[in-house]
Amino acid sequence: MRFAQMSLAEIIGGHEGDPADTPAGLVWDTQQPLVVSDLSNERRWPKMIGLMREDGVQSCCVVPLTSATQRLGAFEFSSLEPQAYGIADMELMQQIGRQVVVENLVERAVILTQGTQLHVPLQELKLAEPERPAASPTLHDAEREQILRVLRETKWTIGGPHGAAARLGLKRTTLTSKLKRLGLARPRG
Repeated sequence: MRFAQMSLAEIIGGHEGDPADTPAGLVWDTQQPLVVSDLSNERRWPKMIGLMREDGVQSCCVVPLTSATQRLGAFEFSSLEPQAYGIADMELMQQIGRQVVVENLVERAVILTQGTQLHVPLQELKLAEPERPAASPTLHDAEREQILRVLRETKWTIGGPHGAAARLGLKRTTLTSKLKRLGLARPRG
């Protein structure tokens, strides 16, 4: 796990890089979670992905850390296994991210408190909806895009150990139901 404060340089494997050229930088900018199921298929951020692969990382999940008043950074989980993270994992990691934000708030209150009474800025306890650009995807859109991306990578193979369902951490029947609910069908041709 890594915590990337975006005001600092991104560091992995002892190398520094511009945060804009990293998965965490995208999450910082969009305030949307990101799952990269298989780094060998990822074409964005070639330098950072190369460094991650040198360290044996094969998949990652990055979630934003945002308080009511500011963007704090991005929380990245990396795995030595491909397809290690599904939608349920991403939701759990977002919950962990929210807990990290609250812990950060309390630690800051302890540091800034003078005297014997702890003064917690209560306006910051309520996590605000992150700022979103007008075209920013919803969780529904993000789920749909993640499923479509994995389906394309697997050439629309749904079942089996290397199929889309396994890569998304879902049962084949669950993925089939999601495809119907999202109105997704295999392209003809």
